[in-house]
Amino acid sequence: MSKVELSSSSIIAFSYTVTLLFLNSSLNPFLYCWKIDEVKQAMKETISPCGTIQSLNWSKKRKMEKKMDEKEKEKEKEKN
Repeated sequence: MSKVELSSSSIIAFSYTVTLLFLNSSLNPFLYCWKIDEVKQAMKETISPCGTIQSLNWSKKRKMEKKMDEKEKEKEKEKN
């Protein structure tokens, strides 16, 4: 088998290309979180310890549902 020798400019070009590929892959998650709200929310839920953010959102939602239920019960009482 014959060996192919690369010139120094080819090696430098290859090094820059690999560096740019890694840089692009490293920046993508940050760019997606910055521009896409759904990705940002999913990252928060994934990274948060013990689902803290998710449980806070759930408790807020539950409180709102309870308030709505109470208002509906009050309306029914007023009708009777």
